[in-house]
Amino acid sequence: CYSQSEKIYKYLDGSMALNKRVFEHLGLKDKPHHLTKIGYSCVPEFPHGKKQNVKTKIVYTGSLMYYDGTEELLEAVSRLENQNIELVIYGSGPLRSVVESYASRFNNIYFAGYLPNEKIGQVLREADLLINPRMPYFFTDVFGFPSKMIEYLLSGTPVITTQFAAMPEAYQQFVYLIEEDSVDGIRDAILKAVRDDAAAKVQKAKDAYQYIIENNNYDSIVKEMLDFVFSLGNP
Repeated sequence: CYSQSEKIYKYLDGSMALNKRVFEHLGLKDKPHHLTKIGYSCVPEFPHGKKQNVKTKIVYTGSLMYYDGTEELLEAVSRLENQNIELVIYGSGPLRSVVESYASRFNNIYFAGYLPNEKIGQVLREADLLINPRMPYFFTDVFGFPSKMIEYLLSGTPVITTQFAAMPEAYQQFVYLIEEDSVDGIRDAILKAVRDDAAAKVQKAKDAYQYIIENNNYDSIVKEMLDFVFSLGNP
């Protein structure tokens, strides 16, 4: 069905996408197009003066897939077993058994299973760090979009992430970047974030929170989408 749909894209009057690579891949770059973005529906209160955990608690939420860096993340944290750092994973997916295996063998890795969306917010706010180790993969590079990052950056908790294809460049200043898409790269980024000054971490989280509030409001996003649609005129 998808391959057939690609054949009719050329007949569109205009297109919208959440990833700029879509326009190039589908041959839509030279026709009217609009790059839109993920927004937020409700704003959690920024967690001022939150209590730090006894061990540095790093949380990952999402799918357990090879292109989400599940195995690389597990191996990286397993090498930090004596660093007072722990990883808690919430989610489901094909690599669940791999996560469970690591959790059974290393005392700083925990698997909490699937958590309903309404409970994710509290988990994110109570963590010391959040991590998003996305690995290069053609389909997510072209069709992926940073929905998880919006939740992460609104949580008030500092974020460690790869510079994945769909992540807006503006986010770089608010996060700890994983410089190399590898086990060593993830480990090094974790240590850098853990060892950073506490005040610097709080400031990154505050700046991220404020940026999303100001730039990802759904009222503004939808207005821009409607303006684009109406700019196309009647066929």
